[in-house]
Amino acid sequence: DEVLSETRDCSEIFENFEPRIATDGSYRRLYRSSHAYHGAHPFTAWYFGARALRHAGRVIVAGGDAETAARMGFEAAPSVGTALAMARESHGHGMTLSYHVTPPSYVCRMVEWGAG
Repeated sequence: DEVLSETRDCSEIFENFEPRIATDGSYRRLYRSSHAYHGAHPFTAWYFGARALRHAGRVIVAGGDAETAARMGFEAAPSVGTALAMARESHGHGMTLSYHVTPPSYVCRMVEWGAG
């Protein structure tokens, strides 16, 4: 909320936001003793994608939250079909398409309490 509502420019983010948030004591404690990412994580995640974004005509997030997508400079669509229709509107039927599918990163094993 604080950073991307101000700027999406990596240099500005690096200079004006990252040092304060990445070294914040409360974030550091959560990272060290809880289940939290390091305070620098959202910045490095943004930096990794920012270079690719310079080459994209549009980024349409299928099934994503519209407010969050807009804050990141993306567009939201309620479904993959709608996202494809939106892309065809601006790029035509001969468009190229890239997509990312994220599989589950873990599998839960449920056991009855005490059944071991």
